[in-house]
Amino acid sequence: MTAQDQQVSIFYDLFSTDTDVHFTSACYAVNFGFLLHRVKWQAKESFSFILKKYVDYAQQHFNEGATTVFDDYPEDAAKSTKSVERIRRTKKHVYSYVMFVESM
Repeated sequence: MTAQDQQVSIFYDLFSTDTDVHFTSACYAVNFGFLLHRVKWQAKESFSFILKKYVDYAQQHFNEGATTVFDDYPEDAAKSTKSVERIRRTKKHVYSYVMFVESM
């Protein structure tokens, strides 16, 4: 057993385990992008029909307190926090170029 394993088991013993979890009072924040991948609709369906499908899905899978979050891009998407975050992530992936010549 490593020192980390011992430390984890000490913390584990400090907390009681409760497997009887009730999600009836849970509060869900549902990202609309998540719903886009869950709810299927056909071309040429009316907006009200599509909206009803989303509402029905949310009511079926979440409680009454669920909040759907629309975090779409602003009009000037280049200034959005999503764009800044994507740029930051791409900078993490820096590749080095290695050149080989015959004289090596």
